[in-house]
Amino acid sequence: MLFLILAIICSGGMAITLRFAEVCKSNLKAVTAANYLFAVVISYLLMEDRSLIPTGAAMNRTLMLGVLNGALFLATLLLYQINIKRNGTPLTVSFARLGVLVPTILSLLVFGEQPENLQWLGVALAITAIIVINYEPRGAQVKNVYKFWLVILFCIAGAADMMSKVFEYTGEHSLGGLFLFYTFLSALLMSSVRLFHGGAVSAKDFAWGLAVGFLNYTSTMFLLQAILRMPAFCAYPIYSVGVILFVNFINFILIREPISKRQYCGMAIIAAALVCLNTV
Repeated sequence: MLFLILAIICSGGMAITLRFAEVCKSNLKAVTAANYLFAVVISYLLMEDRSLIPTGAAMNRTLMLGVLNGALFLATLLLYQINIKRNGTPLTVSFARLGVLVPTILSLLVFGEQPENLQWLGVALAITAIIVINYEPRGAQVKNVYKFWLVILFCIAGAADMMSKVFEYTGEHSLGGLFLFYTFLSALLMSSVRLFHGGAVSAKDFAWGLAVGFLNYTSTMFLLQAILRMPAFCAYPIYSVGVILFVNFINFILIREPISKRQYCGMAIIAAALVCLNTV
């Protein structure tokens, strides 16, 4: 349970750190690149076999999956930044965690898995939550374009979650460390290209990036350690809902972003949906 609590704190802390970086007017392009630089270094140092050049079909497949995963990782982080600025941290984290719905649907269509009764309920609750959060009374449609970015985050974050399942199903498990290295390296290269049009980079930007990268990496590591020690059907619901609640608590204490009762209701429905979707 200790590892699961640490994973919740680190994952929620990453979203809060991005919010503070945005409030401090940091160069978010530099923050993003520094985040992946840290992750590349750590993933390389922790690899048992540091052969990086693809030499066979398995490594070539790992490279392709890693590049795709890196693109999804980067897109998810960029959408985090866009949504945190436009929709606030709590709603952003809620929709990102709700992305678990995407691998659930793809598992049904691609891998032939059948949801249990509670998982079907989770799908219905997820759709209800999206309707509740996106509903605006007449004459209050000004910010609907911003809510569109939440839906995009939901889809991309879910696709990123799905890549671990794809690698498990099609990849060589012994190349898991290499898969993570290719993931972070490709995300680093793509995010570095953006720096050429991103203005000046300061030590403050790099420091924020290292903080995000540290929390990004440790949240993944602690979650894996938790899953090794407790049933996954128990760990995932607690993790997903825990991140939402942690971010909302920190947001209330430190940032005090205004959230309507309807949005709180939507996030409560999302929490219930996550529990159902992760029940086996």
